[in-house]
Amino acid sequence: MQSPAARSAPRWLRGTLATVEEWVPAALMGVMAVAITADVIMRYVFNHPLAWAGPLSMFCMVWMVYLGSAAVSRRGAHICLDFLSTKLGHRGRAAVDLFVELVTLAVLGTICVATVIYLEKARFLIMPGLGFSKKYITVAALVGLVLMVIHSCGHAVRAISGLRNPDYERVNVPIEEVELDDFDTRFVNVVSDELTGKQG
Repeated sequence: MQSPAARSAPRWLRGTLATVEEWVPAALMGVMAVAITADVIMRYVFNHPLAWAGPLSMFCMVWMVYLGSAAVSRRGAHICLDFLSTKLGHRGRAAVDLFVELVTLAVLGTICVATVIYLEKARFLIMPGLGFSKKYITVAALVGLVLMVIHSCGHAVRAISGLRNPDYERVNVPIEEVELDDFDTRFVNVVSDELTGKQG
């Protein structure tokens, strides 16, 4: 089940966002797992640790966190307290959501400015083991924050239109309602069976 905001976006844009915000972090997690495993094997089996494995894992982790945060923002699935808004009418729910999005935009904007300022300093710092500038890690924060700003603007616009829409509901797509294709469904079932000890 896709959120109304997601359905209103062009198909190519939805595909691009899904790739950048969900599949790229998944790939980064795989790279991080391989790097850590290789480092453990080289360190404890061959007594020759990999100097680049730790920094590479940190690089992947930072990008994974910020892109994943943007994906969660797109789905409207960040932690929220909706005990008040559920007791209000559609105008009240829309007004509360609009206020929340405006506060979110103010916070994200402030952090974006601070990130841009820090980016000027980070370009002179070199990551040990990898040999490139730390600005490539700081850019992850900026990219993730900008994506969250875009999604928050979309939710705010939707909340404004919800002030006159009696069917208004906040964008919130729980993970169990996210549509999966056949491959994803089979993969999730296999992992679930392994975790629960079932034999297939």
